[in-house]
Amino acid sequence: MTGPSKTVAPSTGLLKETAENIGTPRKRPATAQARLKCTLKGHLHAVTVTTSPFSVHSKSEKKKRNTQELRHSATETKRISQKPEFPLSPSLVQFSSSVAEARTPPALKQSLHLKPETETGLMSLLRQIGNAYKLLMEYKCPEAIRAFRALPDPQYRTGWVLAQVARAQFESTKYSEAEKTFKQAEELDPARLEGAEYYSTCLWQLGKQVELCALARNCLARAQFVPETWCVVGNLFSLQREHETALRFFNRAIQLDPQFSYAYTLSGHECVANEDFDQAKKMYQQAISTDERHYNAWWGLGNIALRQERFVQADQYFRRALDINPRSAVLHTYLGLSHMRNRQERAALDCFEAAERLDPKNPLNTFQKATVLASMGRLNDALNVLKELGDRVPREAPVHVLMGEVYGRLGRREEALKEFNLAADLDPSGAGAIGKLVDKIGTGEGCLM
Repeated sequence: MTGPSKTVAPSTGLLKETAENIGTPRKRPATAQARLKCTLKGHLHAVTVTTSPFSVHSKSEKKKRNTQELRHSATETKRISQKPEFPLSPSLVQFSSSVAEARTPPALKQSLHLKPETETGLMSLLRQIGNAYKLLMEYKCPEAIRAFRALPDPQYRTGWVLAQVARAQFESTKYSEAEKTFKQAEELDPARLEGAEYYSTCLWQLGKQVELCALARNCLARAQFVPETWCVVGNLFSLQREHETALRFFNRAIQLDPQFSYAYTLSGHECVANEDFDQAKKMYQQAISTDERHYNAWWGLGNIALRQERFVQADQYFRRALDINPRSAVLHTYLGLSHMRNRQERAALDCFEAAERLDPKNPLNTFQKATVLASMGRLNDALNVLKELGDRVPREAPVHVLMGEVYGRLGRREEALKEFNLAADLDPSGAGAIGKLVDKIGTGEGCLM
């Protein structure tokens, strides 16, 4: 994972000191039950009675004593198994029942004796929650959100349900909405850490370092022996571009739970940021071995293949991820990039349009759509798409560069120079490349796409 460079928050110093001490796995402290067992064993050993070496008994006395003990044991067993000689009177039984009834709390009475209509309502509620969760696991996120919101308000306003709604919004790349819902779930159920790893990734995507730092401190205060906590801390350092430190925290999460597939995927993202592609592949493959439906890891393998210009293999990985999550606009965009790099413009355009139907506001997909339209010679269509994109993200230099190239190919030199100058102002580091494009317009060669 990569993210924008941010100033390191002062409160992360303690977190970094913690990173120095997590190189080796630590054993969990003994539970109360384990300590109790040890205590009981110690007491049992202390009170074990052994026969005194000074006690002398003849064989006949020992045999007589053993026979008496066996007879006494048999008599007691027979007496206990038989019915009582004097059964309780009906009035005493009724009195005991009334006392037990009076001492039973009303809530417990209701739970023990549900009415038929109550049982039906409870099963209907559980069926509704199960159906919503099933939709989420199938990545039908809009339907899952509607199903969860159809729950009665007391059930909807719970930490677990709100966490699932936030996860659905996160999978739909609606990060601002997901952040608000995650925050509501945290306020309702502060002790819940399930889903904190996705909450931290959501804050990473939004570039909110202060909020991510606060979340990391809260998780560390609640529980230090769960993988979610260390995924949150790792995402914090990833946002600060401290990839080696982030990797150490993700490895700590793996040590705590070797089946936690998301920790492997986050480690793979950091390895890609360090351009350690071999280690990144191992991390993604390990994530898939723990959870074959973890589509993020399939995307990671496809992204590595795309960067290494192995387009056929990248296509296979992206399609495998889309088989799991066909509603992901990001996956359609990357599949389109693979087609475009492989000179398959028509297939690439289909993928970009599919992604646009799922997420019309994704600027990366819109930009790639304009690029492939220009490469297909549909310059006016590309220009219309770029104008709309320029209104949404006016301070993105690549948009103005591409718009200048399209104007240059259309022979509209003044508009092209205007866009190139604006791009140079927004990104002075690219002034050299922009100057070469301006020279091509001056010589009448047009622009290269």
